[in-house]
Amino acid sequence: MQWTATYNGRMSISPWMVLVIGFALGSIPFGVLMGKLRGVDIQATGSGNIGATNAIRSMGKGPGIIVFILDALKGAVPVLIAKAAHTEPSWFVYAGLVAIVGHIFSPWVRFKGGKGAATGLGVLFGLDLPLALGTFVLFILAFVVSGKRVSVGSMVAALGQAAVVWFLPERTLAEKLLCTAIAVFILVRHKDNIERLIKGEEKPLDLK
Repeated sequence: MQWTATYNGRMSISPWMVLVIGFALGSIPFGVLMGKLRGVDIQATGSGNIGATNAIRSMGKGPGIIVFILDALKGAVPVLIAKAAHTEPSWFVYAGLVAIVGHIFSPWVRFKGGKGAATGLGVLFGLDLPLALGTFVLFILAFVVSGKRVSVGSMVAALGQAAVVWFLPERTLAEKLLCTAIAVFILVRHKDNIERLIKGEEKPLDLK
């Protein structure tokens, strides 16, 4: 295995360093940081989650969308760095996986991070643009049909991308397993939402 690589004639970072960068980026709690800028303790507001949905509920649509974009970027960037470093394809998967783990189990917020939906989508954008776009469209459709319930959109999109990727012959087994892991992470992290959906207590997201 090649532990260092060259990119445009320059020595690049090692694959192991890509993983460190991936976890470090994934662990950045942008929802918390945005809350500090706005004078809001996002962990003490609404659901207490640091993701984009609670950011929208706690701070409004603008800050929430920024949190969503930043959370997605911290999933995409490690994968793109791994690709730029010319590492083996399996390292693209590892880079995306550690970014999601860093987001969900961020040491900066006592390992109580987000649910992984935005960061997982970002990983897909870094890995496979058409798959990511299809996943985002599926999220929007499920979100609208369910009466603007983000949890439903997130879970349907997560399951959809995991199912579709297994029928894409150009994707490696490692990439297929990554997409499956994304779905599992998201479903597990939405356990409370599933319970509320069953009870009919899950609240829609008011974008106004």
